[in-house]
Amino acid sequence: MVGLGRANRGLSLLPRASGRIRQTSTAGRSSCALLSRDARRTSAWSFRVAPPLTRIHCRPRRRSIGVDGVAGVVAALNELGPKCALVDIEPLVAAWASGPDALSSGIIETVEALAKVKSVRRIAFLTNSRRRLDVMPASVASVELSYTARAMKPWKVRELRGLPKPLVVVGDQVLTDGLLAFRLDADFVLVCSISAPWWPRLQAWAGKYLLPYIFVTAIRRGM
Repeated sequence: MVGLGRANRGLSLLPRASGRIRQTSTAGRSSCALLSRDARRTSAWSFRVAPPLTRIHCRPRRRSIGVDGVAGVVAALNELGPKCALVDIEPLVAAWASGPDALSSGIIETVEALAKVKSVRRIAFLTNSRRRLDVMPASVASVELSYTARAMKPWKVRELRGLPKPLVVVGDQVLTDGLLAFRLDADFVLVCSISAPWWPRLQAWAGKYLLPYIFVTAIRRGM
């Protein structure tokens, strides 16, 4: 009887224990629900951690040469020896706000001058403006020519990566032409702009502070 009583008391404790277990399990589910709600709240404000600096692969900086006019560009290209030259329109080929006749004659004169560089096999004219070229001159001395308006420099580079290498970018703006050369891992020939409008002058003023950080040297060639 004593054993049965102990057994009965033991059995009578089972519902209480199970009740406590159910209570704790219910509390556990409620705490999980609270945690899940908190997680949903905090997930909306979470930020992805940037990779450490050791993962950033540094590459050697390319060269930059400052020149004046087409003659200076020809001398710089003879020194760098590129197979392809990406040439900006303003102000080397044609002045700002110039007409289609000035653009066509400027293209012909620039092509005739740059074709004298023995290493150049492709000349690609790029401009961020909407000005179009009516007639593209024929290839000179087996040099392929192309013209692209609204080139979206320095952002649009996918089509330019297939050009023959090594590349050289020729232009007057570090923030557009220089960054394009940096993205294409190309050398940069900086053309001095004279009597430019206020907006190109402002860009050139801001770009001169960026130039030493993305290119090795900026050699000034007065020609």
